[in-house]
Amino acid sequence: MNRQRSSLLYFMVVFAPYMLLLAYTAHSYVQFPSELSGGLPKILLWVPAGISVILPITYGILVFGFREHLKPKSTLGVGILMDAAFFGLAFVIYLAGLP
Repeated sequence: MNRQRSSLLYFMVVFAPYMLLLAYTAHSYVQFPSELSGGLPKILLWVPAGISVILPITYGILVFGFREHLKPKSTLGVGILMDAAFFGLAFVIYLAGLP
C-alpha cells in the first residue's frame, strides 16, 4: 500500500502540471481572437496540449511499471524535467497570443 501511494505521489508531480497546462490552454482559447498572429486559426492552441499528453502517459508507465528498477531521485528528476517541458509549452501558448 505504501509503495502504491508513493508511486501515485510521484505521478502527480507530472500530472498536476499537465492539468494546469490544459486549464491554461482552455483559458487562453476563450480569450484569444478567432485568429492568432500570422493568420493561424486559434484551434492550433490545442496542439501543444495534445502532443504533450505523451509525457504523463510515459511517466505513468515509468513510475508504475518500472519503479523497482529506478532510484527515487532519478524518478523525481525525470518528473521535474517533464514539468519544465509543460511550463515551456505554456510559455509557447502565451507567446502565441502576443501581437
